[in-house]
Amino acid sequence: MSARARLETAIVARVAAAAPRLAGDVWARLRMSVAFTRLEVSASGAVGGEAEALLWGEGLDALPAETLITALRAPILDETGAPALRARLVGYREELLETAALGRLSFAVDLLYP
Repeated sequence: MSARARLETAIVARVAAAAPRLAGDVWARLRMSVAFTRLEVSASGAVGGEAEALLWGEGLDALPAETLITALRAPILDETGAPALRARLVGYREELLETAALGRLSFAVDLLYP
């Protein structure tokens, strides 16, 4: 499984525990996606950057910002694959798109190679 997929799995698990209706609909379709928006390799070979998780909700109060932030405040550490992955929530932004809400969770990400 890719580092991006492992990060998405970890975020979905935490969001599902805190706000189950955001993790999927009745057909188990994901209402969230995760992408690495920037990864940089330093001269020493360290890899780090940013990831963003997008969540969709119906209506103005569909995304409980305080609940999401509380669920994701502790850093995510996934050592199940190579490279290991560490992500830390660094921001939350919300937009209104007609009748839907779009939440953007921003993470600082480090890929940890052995």
